[in-house]
Amino acid sequence: MDNAVTPDVAVVDKADLSLRSFTAGDKHLRLDARAGGGLVRRRAPDPAPALSETELVELAALAVEAEARLGHPVDVEAALADEWALLQARAITTLVAA
Repeated sequence: MDNAVTPDVAVVDKADLSLRSFTAGDKHLRLDARAGGGLVRRRAPDPAPALSETELVELAALAVEAEARLGHPVDVEAALADEWALLQARAITTLVAA
């Protein structure tokens, strides 16, 4: 969205999947599909968090599983309908060793 909004930021502990912190982003606008193609910007009616705490923990569990299977930290893209679908998992290449 061209940096027009800021995302929610959640920190989930990998060890026990507990939500450690949450900061709601500024979601004052959204993009909707336009009939016939294209997008239209609209004011967002509700600045509520994009995901519930349960959904955040489920997403974190999916990321932890992808990381375990691939053997390295990953950046994931996922979609939620009735259940989570992992769209892709990429290696995080910018991490600095501790």
